Amino acid sequence: MIDAGRRWAATDLGIASVLVLALAAVVAGIAVRPEDVPLNLVFLPLVLGILFLSSRVLPWFAGCVILGLVGAAYFQQEYTAR
Repeated sequence: MIDAGRRWAATDLGIASVLVLALAAVVAGIAVRPEDVPLNLVFLPLVLGILFLSSRVLPWFAGCVILGLVGAAYFQQEYTAR
């Protein structure tokens, strides 16, 4: 019999895996076409993670989002105030 804690952990890891793949797709889109894909699209997986992940998995996922943001910012052409 699977206890409830393991079932939630397996569910959270599945959701986190899907969100990490979505984050990787956004960063790849920014790397390929930085003019067309907005940088703040990186935070969409974070918002979904806040809604669906538990408090044990969320800090690790937020760290992945920050690393994704750094990677996406590397591919941006120019930083302006506009």
